[in-house]
Amino acid sequence: MRYILLILIINLSFAIERGGFGGFMFVLDLPDVEGLNQDFSQYKIPEVSGRLIGIGGSGFAVLKRILIGGGGYSGREVAESESIRVELTISGGEFKLGYNLISTRYLNGAISTGFGGSTYRLSLCPRLEQVSFNEILADPKRYVELEGSHFLIHPEAILIFSIPYQPISFLHIGISGGVNLNIFPEEWSYKGIKVLQGPKLGVANPNLSLKILLGGGV
Repeated sequence: MRYILLILIINLSFAIERGGFGGFMFVLDLPDVEGLNQDFSQYKIPEVSGRLIGIGGSGFAVLKRILIGGGGYSGREVAESESIRVELTISGGEFKLGYNLISTRYLNGAISTGFGGSTYRLSLCPRLEQVSFNEILADPKRYVELEGSHFLIHPEAILIFSIPYQPISFLHIGISGGVNLNIFPEEWSYKGIKVLQGPKLGVANPNLSLKILLGGGV
């Protein structure tokens, strides 16, 4: 029994000090849409909840506890009424640099900061049961899509659970949470034309993700 305990202790204390990880992730973005909904309410446009669900990819390497990597994703939310359809989407990518604070064979915890860019898109489209091509030509402004981009800083914490059983010991589950910091205000535009007093979104937006990772190594 003591030999089994000794082997278990060695395995748990054997840190992942180097290795590569990569896979896909499910993302929940929680932007502050209070200001946006205030504008919507003035014109009887359906409000958005500020819960954008998306999917993306993530990859990183660990070298002597230093984490280097990156990732990207896209998420969206749709709100509808009888007369209009609203779609809010976010897409972005970032370079990550971090440090592995908790390092065992089957559980690792790291903090990192991502630097990159993010783009919000807001589309407004009247809901029509049917429309002819001639009607579209007569009124081509039925659909409007605004776009706003900004520089992104993304501090986060991540826990990685490694599957200890062969032959799937290369599989890892990651859970992360952080904040998207929109340091500079968005420059909103419509088809390349600057939009004054554009939609208002919060500066600090929470972000959660579930990662399915492959790889690893020691």
